[in-house]
Amino acid sequence: MPAREFVSAPALILRSLVSEPHRRAITTADGVEITAGDFAAATYRLAHELLARGVSRGATVTLLTGNTAEALSARYAAGLAGARVVTLYDGMSAPVLAEITASVETTVLLVDAERYADAPDLLPLIDVPTVLTLGPGPSGAPSART
Repeated sequence: MPAREFVSAPALILRSLVSEPHRRAITTADGVEITAGDFAAATYRLAHELLARGVSRGATVTLLTGNTAEALSARYAAGLAGARVVTLYDGMSAPVLAEITASVETTVLLVDAERYADAPDLLPLIDVPTVLTLGPGPSGAPSART
């Protein structure tokens, strides 16, 4: 019996989404509808960006995110790159978040709009090779750091 190719869960989900790219895949909390094709394209772009920044099997992508479409895309993109995903939960103090970030050997920290306010307290406490925002950040939000 020939060996079967391994296909990750995110890859299977994205394959399904691109089979009907015009269907609605996500409706955000503020009512924005995201098509399957747009979600998949954004996820593949982020996966390529993560790979270009050295994320691969064994790396850790840490998420300072809320429950957003960007966060879901980031989880899938990290999975496509072969990385572990660690989520920093809301309500924890910056020192605790910093300890978690260090203990998992974060390669890339991704921050979304729901957690921008937490980033200024956390960033001085961590030594992460790359910090990226998901989507445009407000003025004063962390910008890409490598």
